[in-house]
Amino acid sequence: MSDTEYDENGAAEEFVELDLDKTLTWTGNAVIVQRGTVFRMPLLVPYPSVLAIQFEVEGGYDIEFSLTFKDDHEQDSSVLVEPVRVSDREGQLDIDTTGVCEIIWSNEHSWISSKTLSYQLQLAPKLDVRWRKRQLAALTAATDFRMLAAVEMAEKVEEDLRSLKTRTADLQQSASGAKERTASAHAKHERYLSHVRRLEEEVAAAKQHADAAAQELKAAHAAEAAARAEAAEGGGGGAAPPPPPPPP
Repeated sequence: MSDTEYDENGAAEEFVELDLDKTLTWTGNAVIVQRGTVFRMPLLVPYPSVLAIQFEVEGGYDIEFSLTFKDDHEQDSSVLVEPVRVSDREGQLDIDTTGVCEIIWSNEHSWISSKTLSYQLQLAPKLDVRWRKRQLAALTAATDFRMLAAVEMAEKVEEDLRSLKTRTADLQQSASGAKERTASAHAKHERYLSHVRRLEEEVAAAKQHADAAAQELKAAHAAEAAARAEAAEGGGGGAAPPPPPPPP
């Protein structure tokens, strides 16, 4: 069954997505289908859905596979997959209405050996966006008003989200700029500290030179005083020499 419909203008309308949250899964491992018997798997289809079918027969033996569907709006079942003998199969079936789907594995053709079957079935409801829009359009004026308000709210939310993204980008840019300025200020601070350390080292070296010069000057004054004293003793009590000039 197809998932394509046509509107009054002949334009194709398609289901655009699956409701994965409501997907149903059936799994069977090592299911034995006795010789001359049939294994049936009925599936209730409450929504238009996509049925994914995957199975294989152990040992590569074949089994007769077929599929029927009973529409909720019809009296009789219809055959969607004609009976065919296969050892495995994988595929999807689009069901655009509700009803009961029955998957049939028949081993009636075998009177000697049973078959071991493993299968996985998944039924995923289809979401028809256009159908939902038509249903909404048929609601009352109050519902239409609420729908319009919801659309306006959604647009406002989208606008707010865009504004939030813009503000976030601006904040990130500002933060990046602040980080760069902080890094620059830190580098400048480190340069200043380096200059200060060099100045401190130069001041310490100048102080050492000044201390050494003071010691040398003190030693020179002491030597000069000693020389004058010796000269005074050798001159026999002559007039005392004038006092030395004050240190600079």
